Amino acid sequence: MKNFRKMVLILCTVLVAFIILNVFTYFHKIKAEQIKTQSAKTEQVKVNGIVNSWASKETIIKNAVKAKNDLIVLEGNQQISKTYTTTDSEITYQGGDSVLKFMVGKLNEFHTRSLTINTTYLYDYTYDMNNVLISIDKDGLATISLSELDINLKPLSELSANRVITDEKGILASNFTPQELSGLMTSTNIHAYNTLVNDSSLFQKSIDSTKTNLTKLCNELGVTNIKFNVTNSTFLANTEVRKVN
Repeated sequence: MKNFRKMVLILCTVLVAFIILNVFTYFHKIKAEQIKTQSAKTEQVKVNGIVNSWASKETIIKNAVKAKNDLIVLEGNQQISKTYTTTDSEITYQGGDSVLKFMVGKLNEFHTRSLTINTTYLYDYTYDMNNVLISIDKDGLATISLSELDINLKPLSELSANRVITDEKGILASNFTPQELSGLMTSTNIHAYNTLVNDSSLFQKSIDSTKTNLTKLCNELGVTNIKFNVTNSTFLANTEVRKVN
Protein backbone atom coordinates (compact mmCIF):
# COMPACT_ATOMS: atom_id res chain seq x y z
CA MET A 1 0.00 0.00 0.00
CA LYS A 2 2.83 2.31 0.84
CA ASN A 3 4.42 1.66 -2.52
CA PHE A 4 1.15 2.38 -4.29
CA ARG A 5 0.78 5.74 -2.54
CA LYS A 6 4.34 6.56 -3.31
CA MET A 7 3.77 5.77 -6.98
CA VAL A 8 0.59 7.87 -7.08
CA LEU A 9 2.48 10.77 -5.49
CA ILE A 10 5.23 10.48 -8.06
CA LEU A 11 2.72 10.36 -10.89
CA CYS A 12 0.87 13.38 -9.52
CA THR A 13 4.15 15.24 -9.16
CA VAL A 14 5.10 14.41 -12.75
CA LEU A 15 1.64 15.40 -13.98
CA VAL A 16 1.74 18.72 -12.14
CA ALA A 17 5.25 19.36 -13.45
CA PHE A 18 4.07 18.50 -16.97
CA ILE A 19 1.09 20.83 -16.66
CA ILE A 20 3.27 23.64 -15.27
CA LEU A 21 5.78 23.13 -18.09
CA ASN A 22 3.06 23.24 -20.71
CA VAL A 23 1.49 26.33 -19.18
CA PHE A 24 4.90 27.99 -19.01
CA THR A 25 5.65 26.99 -22.61
CA TYR A 26 2.25 28.28 -23.74
CA PHE A 27 2.64 31.66 -22.10
CA HIS A 28 6.26 31.89 -23.29
CA LYS A 29 5.07 31.19 -26.83
CA ILE A 30 2.32 33.82 -26.49
CA LYS A 31 4.86 36.31 -25.16
CA ALA A 32 7.29 35.53 -27.98
CA GLU A 33 4.55 35.99 -30.58
CA GLN A 34 3.52 39.26 -28.96
CA ILE A 35 7.13 40.47 -29.03
CA LYS A 36 7.48 39.33 -32.65
CA THR A 37 4.24 41.07 -33.63
CA GLN A 38 5.23 44.24 -31.81
CA SER A 39 8.67 44.13 -33.41
CA ALA A 40 7.11 43.70 -36.86
CA LYS A 41 4.78 46.62 -36.19
CA THR A 42 7.68 48.74 -34.99
CA GLU A 43 9.72 47.79 -38.05
CA GLN A 44 6.80 48.57 -40.35
CA VAL A 45 6.32 51.94 -38.68
CA LYS A 46 10.03 52.56 -39.15
CA VAL A 47 9.87 51.54 -42.82
CA ASN A 48 6.78 53.68 -43.37
CA GLY A 49 8.58 56.58 -41.76
CA ILE A 50 11.58 56.12 -44.05
CA VAL A 51 9.37 55.81 -47.13
CA ASN A 52 7.41 58.90 -46.13
CA SER A 53 10.67 60.71 -45.52
CA TRP A 54 11.94 59.90 -49.04
CA ALA A 55 8.58 60.84 -50.54
CA SER A 56 8.75 64.14 -48.68
CA LYS A 57 12.29 64.79 -49.92
CA GLU A 58 11.21 63.92 -53.47
CA THR A 59 8.54 66.62 -53.30
CA ILE A 60 10.95 69.15 -51.81
CA ILE A 61 13.57 68.43 -54.50
CA LYS A 62 11.02 68.65 -57.31
CA ASN A 63 9.85 72.04 -56.08
CA ALA A 64 13.42 73.29 -55.66
CA VAL A 65 14.33 72.18 -59.19
CA LYS A 66 11.28 73.75 -60.81
CA ALA A 67 11.96 77.01 -59.00
CA LYS A 68 15.16 77.37 -61.03
CA ASN A 69 13.18 77.54 -64.32
CA ASP A 70 15.68 78.02 -67.19
CA LEU A 71 18.97 77.37 -65.45
CA ILE A 72 22.13 78.57 -67.22
CA VAL A 73 24.27 75.43 -67.39
CA LEU A 74 27.01 76.50 -69.80
CA GLU A 75 28.55 79.85 -70.72
CA GLY A 76 31.35 80.66 -73.09
CA ASN A 77 32.49 82.44 -76.21
CA GLN A 78 32.97 81.24 -79.76
CA GLN A 79 35.06 82.74 -82.52
CA ILE A 80 33.17 82.71 -85.79
CA SER A 81 34.58 83.09 -89.28
CA LYS A 82 32.13 83.46 -92.16
CA THR A 83 33.19 83.97 -95.80
CA TYR A 84 30.80 85.33 -98.43
CA THR A 85 31.56 84.80 -102.12
CA THR A 86 29.97 85.84 -105.40
CA THR A 87 28.69 82.29 -105.87
CA ASP A 88 26.84 82.03 -102.54
CA SER A 89 23.14 81.35 -103.07
CA GLU A 90 22.25 83.76 -100.26
CA ILE A 91 24.11 86.52 -102.09
CA THR A 92 23.01 85.82 -105.66
CA TYR A 93 19.37 85.33 -104.58
CA GLN A 94 17.47 88.39 -105.81
CA GLY A 95 14.19 88.00 -103.88
CA GLY A 96 12.80 91.05 -102.12
CA ASP A 97 13.28 89.48 -98.67
CA SER A 98 17.01 88.79 -99.11
CA VAL A 99 19.03 90.71 -96.53
CA LEU A 100 22.13 90.23 -98.67
CA LYS A 101 20.86 91.11 -102.15
CA PHE A 102 23.16 94.16 -102.12
CA MET A 103 26.27 91.96 -101.91
CA VAL A 104 26.68 91.27 -105.63
CA GLY A 105 27.03 94.97 -106.33
CA LYS A 106 29.16 95.48 -103.24
CA LEU A 107 31.65 92.80 -104.22
CA ASN A 108 31.83 94.23 -107.72
CA GLU A 109 32.44 97.64 -106.15
CA PHE A 110 35.36 96.21 -104.17
CA HIS A 111 36.61 94.31 -107.26
CA THR A 112 36.82 91.17 -105.14
CA ARG A 113 35.26 87.73 -105.20
CA SER A 114 34.81 87.25 -101.46
CA LEU A 115 34.89 88.85 -98.05
CA THR A 116 35.31 87.31 -94.61
CA ILE A 117 33.89 88.27 -91.25
CA ASN A 118 35.80 87.24 -88.13
CA THR A 119 34.03 87.97 -84.86
CA THR A 120 33.31 86.58 -81.39
CA TYR A 121 29.97 85.64 -79.83
CA LEU A 122 29.07 85.08 -76.21
CA TYR A 123 26.68 82.17 -75.65
CA ASP A 124 24.54 80.76 -72.84
CA TYR A 125 22.99 77.30 -72.82
CA THR A 126 20.07 76.83 -70.43
CA TYR A 127 18.21 73.74 -69.23
CA ASP A 128 14.43 73.82 -68.81
CA MET A 129 14.13 72.62 -65.21
CA ASN A 130 10.35 72.31 -65.49
CA ASN A 131 10.91 69.18 -67.60
CA VAL A 132 13.28 67.39 -65.22
CA LEU A 133 11.77 64.06 -64.06
CA ILE A 134 12.71 62.97 -60.54
CA SER A 135 11.66 59.96 -58.48
CA ILE A 136 13.05 58.56 -55.22
CA ASP A 137 12.41 54.92 -54.30
CA LYS A 138 11.98 53.41 -50.84
CA ASP A 139 15.74 52.84 -50.55
CA GLY A 140 16.54 56.50 -51.21
CA LEU A 141 17.78 56.07 -54.79
CA ALA A 142 16.95 59.18 -56.82
CA THR A 143 16.43 58.61 -60.54
CA ILE A 144 16.68 61.79 -62.60
CA SER A 145 15.74 61.81 -66.29
CA LEU A 146 17.21 64.47 -68.61
CA SER A 147 16.94 65.17 -72.34
CA GLU A 148 19.16 67.19 -74.64
CA LEU A 149 15.93 68.47 -76.20
CA ASP A 150 15.45 70.54 -73.04
CA ILE A 151 18.74 72.37 -73.59
CA ASN A 152 18.24 75.76 -75.19
CA LEU A 153 20.74 78.15 -76.73
CA LYS A 154 19.86 81.70 -75.77
CA PRO A 155 20.13 84.52 -78.35
CA LEU A 156 23.79 85.26 -78.99
CA SER A 157 25.62 88.43 -78.03
CA GLU A 158 28.34 89.58 -80.42
CA LEU A 159 31.50 91.24 -79.15
CA SER A 160 31.39 93.77 -81.99
CA ALA A 161 34.67 95.35 -80.85
CA ASN A 162 36.39 92.14 -81.97
CA ARG A 163 34.77 92.17 -85.44
CA VAL A 164 37.08 92.28 -88.46
CA ILE A 165 35.82 92.32 -92.07
CA THR A 166 38.39 91.63 -94.78
CA ASP A 167 38.77 90.68 -98.43
CA GLU A 168 41.82 89.61 -100.38
CA LYS A 169 43.16 93.15 -100.18
CA GLY A 170 42.64 94.07 -96.55
CA ILE A 171 40.17 95.45 -94.02
CA LEU A 172 36.81 96.65 -95.36
CA ALA A 173 34.80 97.53 -92.24
CA SER A 174 34.51 101.22 -93.09
CA ASN A 175 33.17 100.53 -96.59
CA PHE A 176 29.67 99.49 -95.47
CA THR A 177 26.66 101.63 -94.69
CA PRO A 178 24.86 100.84 -91.37
CA GLN A 179 22.03 99.15 -93.32
CA GLU A 180 24.46 97.02 -95.35
CA LEU A 181 26.41 96.06 -92.26
CA SER A 182 23.18 95.17 -90.43
CA GLY A 183 22.15 92.84 -93.26
CA LEU A 184 25.58 91.26 -93.35
CA MET A 185 25.64 90.67 -89.58
CA THR A 186 22.11 89.24 -89.59
CA SER A 187 23.30 86.46 -91.85
CA THR A 188 26.47 86.01 -89.80
CA ASN A 189 24.42 85.75 -86.60
CA ILE A 190 22.37 82.96 -88.16
CA HIS A 191 25.56 81.18 -89.20
CA ALA A 192 26.96 81.52 -85.66
CA TYR A 193 23.74 80.20 -84.10
CA ASN A 194 23.66 77.21 -86.45
CA THR A 195 27.31 76.47 -85.67
CA LEU A 196 26.65 76.39 -81.93
CA VAL A 197 23.27 74.65 -81.95
CA ASN A 198 24.74 71.78 -83.99
CA ASP A 199 27.80 71.32 -81.76
CA SER A 200 27.19 68.03 -79.94
CA SER A 201 30.17 68.56 -77.64
CA LEU A 202 28.59 71.73 -76.22
CA PHE A 203 25.33 69.88 -75.62
CA GLN A 204 27.26 67.13 -73.81
CA LYS A 205 29.00 69.74 -71.65
CA SER A 206 25.60 71.28 -70.93
CA ILE A 207 24.23 67.89 -69.83
CA ASP A 208 27.29 67.28 -67.63
CA SER A 209 26.87 70.71 -66.05
CA THR A 210 23.15 70.04 -65.49
CA LYS A 211 24.04 66.77 -63.73
CA THR A 212 26.53 68.61 -61.52
CA ASN A 213 23.97 71.26 -60.58
CA LEU A 214 21.28 68.69 -59.77
CA THR A 215 23.68 66.48 -57.82
CA LYS A 216 24.72 69.43 -55.69
CA LEU A 217 21.08 70.38 -55.06
CA CYS A 218 20.11 66.81 -54.09
CA ASN A 219 23.11 66.47 -51.78
CA GLU A 220 22.19 69.71 -50.03
CA LEU A 221 18.71 68.26 -49.41
CA GLY A 222 20.00 64.96 -48.03
CA VAL A 223 19.92 62.73 -51.12
CA THR A 224 23.29 61.31 -52.15
CA ASN A 225 22.38 58.15 -54.10
CA ILE A 226 21.58 59.42 -57.60
CA LYS A 227 21.19 57.82 -61.03
CA PHE A 228 20.81 59.82 -64.26
CA ASN A 229 18.99 58.74 -67.42
CA VAL A 230 19.80 60.93 -70.42
CA THR A 231 17.99 61.00 -73.75
CA ASN A 232 20.15 62.30 -76.59
CA SER A 233 18.76 64.43 -79.39
CA THR A 234 19.46 64.13 -83.11
CA PHE A 235 21.54 67.01 -84.37
CA LEU A 236 20.56 68.57 -87.68
CA ALA A 237 23.97 69.38 -89.07
CA ASN A 238 23.98 71.91 -91.89
CA THR A 239 20.32 72.67 -91.32
CA GLU A 240 19.61 76.36 -91.05
CA VAL A 241 17.85 77.51 -87.93
CA ARG A 242 16.52 81.03 -88.25
CA LYS A 243 17.08 82.44 -84.81
CA VAL A 244 18.89 85.71 -84.32
CA ASN A 245 19.10 88.34 -81.61
